[in-house]
Amino acid sequence: MKKLTWIIILAVFLFFTPGCGGNNGDEQDGSGQDSTPEINYRQEMRSFVQDISTYAKGIMSDFIVIPQNGHELLTENGEETGTPVANYLEKIDGVEREDLFYGYNADDEATPTTERAYMIAFMDIAENNGVEVLVTDYCSTQSYMEDSYAQNYVKGYISFAADHRELDNIPAYPPNPYIVNYLNITSLANAMNFLYLINPDSFSDKEAFLNAIKRTNYDLVITDL
Repeated sequence: MKKLTWIIILAVFLFFTPGCGGNNGDEQDGSGQDSTPEINYRQEMRSFVQDISTYAKGIMSDFIVIPQNGHELLTENGEETGTPVANYLEKIDGVEREDLFYGYNADDEATPTTERAYMIAFMDIAENNGVEVLVTDYCSTQSYMEDSYAQNYVKGYISFAADHRELDNIPAYPPNPYIVNYLNITSLANAMNFLYLINPDSFSDKEAFLNAIKRTNYDLVITDL
């Protein structure tokens, strides 16, 4: 059996609210103006992820860091036209984006064009800076799953079409990964497909969970600690 890569989920899922860079308005100077230093929450989160990467890779040089969602961290101002943040991009190995082509408003429904284009602009920033893009689309109709894989492949993204939002199963379709790769997978760059399986509740026990994964041919397995 080929050697595959496991990613254990230990970390933070990143979400952002527009306009969250201001202060709390609690302190004022003598002029009655707010004197609380403005906090750059986007940079605070980047620093947090960078510190995780530095610490982990200091222990294990091939440790893989993949923030999920929160793609606005990739540029200084959080806009798709902004300047990429080189220090942050150097510290991460990949980015994972949900709902890129399917699932943004509802599972098994195509993501609206405007939202898709906005997210793709950030994913392309990652790709152009040597950061792998992983995409999880949520769709169960076979034609939609095929379309998800095909569209991600054209963009050069590694993708997984999840037919359960709970990520608690190994989809029966397609019967094999979209692109079967028989090479040993020694880095994220080698991967051509992945399985996202973080909820073991549908398996009878740990052995059944692991044996089900062993029977697949995915390059990369993302699971929960």
